[in-house]
Amino acid sequence: MNTRAIIPALLLAGSCLAQDADRPLRLLIDRNLDRQLVELVSIDGEDIRFIDASGRAVTAPTTQFVALTPIDAWTDANAATSVFRRSGIVSRPGVLELTDGQRFVGTASVVSAGEESLAWNYARLGLLAVPLENIRRVVLPRIMTAEQAMPSLAVSDEDVLRLTNKDTLRGFIVSFGSEASIELADGSTIVTPMNVIDEMTLANPDESPEGVRVWLTGGNVVDVESLHAITGKADRIEATLEQGPIVAVNAASVPSEADDQPVGLRFEIDRNQIDAINFDTQALVPLASLQSNSPDRPLVIDDTGVSALDARSIQMPGPMRTTWTLPRGAARLAMTAELPLESRAWGNLDLIVLVDGVERERHTLSAQSPEAHIRLDLASARELTLELDEGQFGPVQDRVELREGILLIGR
Repeated sequence: MNTRAIIPALLLAGSCLAQDADRPLRLLIDRNLDRQLVELVSIDGEDIRFIDASGRAVTAPTTQFVALTPIDAWTDANAATSVFRRSGIVSRPGVLELTDGQRFVGTASVVSAGEESLAWNYARLGLLAVPLENIRRVVLPRIMTAEQAMPSLAVSDEDVLRLTNKDTLRGFIVSFGSEASIELADGSTIVTPMNVIDEMTLANPDESPEGVRVWLTGGNVVDVESLHAITGKADRIEATLEQGPIVAVNAASVPSEADDQPVGLRFEIDRNQIDAINFDTQALVPLASLQSNSPDRPLVIDDTGVSALDARSIQMPGPMRTTWTLPRGAARLAMTAELPLESRAWGNLDLIVLVDGVERERHTLSAQSPEAHIRLDLASARELTLELDEGQFGPVQDRVELREGILLIGR
């Protein structure tokens, strides 16, 4: 779909309606992985309301769709851990990442959140208590010189605590509050004040997300139980979080049946703050999350910023062959293959798409035709293979970027 060609038509059609001035443009993806450009009006329970490209107001069940995404780049580079640099000074926000992929931009608190939990201040929800066993990474906010900035820690098979002086401690993080306590391999314990901690990672197993996942502006990724339009506020939506390990610090105990207060954390958001939604995280899987086998050279996964639907860009850096083992029930695949702009002077290649060893598509990419939109039926397939073969100028600048790769899992 040529999004750029449709946008002017949508704007013209929308101008004929008595519309709100700031309805955001988004791509709505259905269960065939086909896309349409829409103006998002609201989401209310099981319904989504939008203006389509003809200017028609539509209300449809969200079950007809798998995702809502940005109309341009799906990766927000500004949501990386270092978001502001000026005159050699780096200002970095705090980030809490959970084992299921949720992400909250905020700051750790010295308030006690209970045993083996961390207190995290997230502006939309206030002070939260998060069990350490559900945490993948904690980045503390800092203002520092460019020389003091360090690359993000890789998650390993042991807990890692990095200090602002670049010292690194490895072992088992016992507690985190005004101080962090880490037990080292030799059995000794080191206690460190929070104000000298740069970042920490915990060796907890990954968890699969369930339900609806929302990507919000600023790099926040939140699982929600429901989204509801707010009466009298056309541009506002109330989100209720999934019941899970995160609770408010002042309500860290589980509510009883006698409680007449509504259960669950809630917050209001402007519809413009919704970058993307995965309406069914069990049905839509990013290609970048799958294991692959590349005997010639490794794939390069873009891990900068935050990507809508977790569909990170994948680069095939030269002539090579890569095979992904498909999850059970994989039904359809959608992605875009592109010869990067910096490779178009000499880049000229064939991209061959095979399913279970049988060629299904072949695309020649060059400066004259740098992009291919791939849509495949994968019913009963076990493997997806891509081959990058050099073209008429040899292997020079022959590389491909795979963008927005997503798989639909049948139910």
